Parts: sequence; structure tokens; C-alpha cells
Amino acid sequence: MPHFEVAGATDTGRVRKKNEDSFSISPGTAVLAVVADGIGGHVHGDIASKMCCAGLAEAFQECGKRDKESASRAQKFLTGAVREVNEAIFERNVKEQNPLPMGCTVCAAIFADSFIAAANAGDSRLYMLEDGKLSQLTEDHTVKHNGINCLYLAVGITRTMTPQTFAFPSPENSRFLLMSDGVYNSLDEESIARILAASESAQVAADEIIRQANANGGVDNLTVIAAIKRS
Repeated sequence: MPHFEVAGATDTGRVRKKNEDSFSISPGTAVLAVVADGIGGHVHGDIASKMCCAGLAEAFQECGKRDKESASRAQKFLTGAVREVNEAIFERNVKEQNPLPMGCTVCAAIFADSFIAAANAGDSRLYMLEDGKLSQLTEDHTVKHNGINCLYLAVGITRTMTPQTFAFPSPENSRFLLMSDGVYNSLDEESIARILAASESAQVAADEIIRQANANGGVDNLTVIAAIKRS
């Protein structure tokens, strides 16, 4: 029976002094993978990313079995779970009266035998490798301002938000990556595709992508989750 092998890795990188990225993997017949990246320049980005990953993992553990067996229900679950995490982080900002509210990006994917469901807000990404071609599946929620990419959608900054979600049938012999922007800003997509295609396991892929991103400058915090579909 087909199943997904999923593993991740994170590193501070070569430039930052603190790692504000987080990731979580919730195993089972369907696997939830989450990457969150604390928003730069705001307070407690590391706390926001940890709250996001922990909150989604907890919601996934508590959700019904049917939410993990249907693409549409999994997509609906992700929307609701991200909204709840967003509200929890926002309420903490209100309670602590943070002048620059803590927040984070999120990229989450449910890997099931027959489908993939995903949600994202911000510029953390989901990629798919199929037949040797690497494709970005998520959209970056950024706009240019004075030459700098600024997020217009993130977790925890406003009381209500809705992530972008989608679902599709799970292709055979496919491989996936979730990553924070530090990875793709340090390593080109050709190199990322080559590493993912050549890796014998998800953990090898994640570790090697982090290693090469650091060797190439490690310009930001680095976090990646690899998912490989096995027959």
C-alpha cells in the first residue's frame, strides 16, 4: 500500500543569531507536515512559529478520521485549524500589548495515499518533484515595498485571516518539499531538485538541502521537510 516517508531539518544558518523557524511532523495513515517562519523584525517570531506548529499538530491529532481520508475535508480542516492558531497568536499579542505583533508564515500539507491537501500564508513554500521537474505549488503572499518583499498575509497579525488552500490527487512516485524562504534564497531550484531526486530517504534529502544551503551562504534561518511517496 502506498505511504509517505516524511522527515525534516532546521538550522539557524550562517547569518542570523537566532532560529525563528519551526517545523512539525504528525505521523499516521495520513501525515501532517508544517513549516512556520517567524516574521523578521517583529518580537518573538520564534514563539509564534512554535505556537503555529504545535497548534496545528494538536488539532490534527484531535480531528476525526474522516478529515484524514477525504481531500475536501482535509482542506476544510486546514482552513479551520490555521484560523484557530491565528486567533491564539493574535490574542497573545493583545494580552502582551506587543508594539510589533509576533507572527509567522505557515506552509502545511497533509500527505495521504490518494491526495495532498495544503495551506499556506506568507512566503514559505511547497514544491513537488515529478518526472524530474520541480514545481512550486504555493503562491508567495508578498508585495514589493522600497525594494523589499513584504508579507500581506501571515499568521497572528490580524484577528481573522484565511489561508490559501488547495488539494489534488497524489501522483505516484512523487516527492515534495516544504521550506522556509531562507532555503530557496540560499539554494537555487536546480540544486534543490537534484538533491531531492538523488536522495535515498526523506531525512537524507532534508539534511543535504540544509547542508548545501549553508555552504552557499545560509542567508537566513533554514527549515525544510521532505516527503517521498513509497509504493
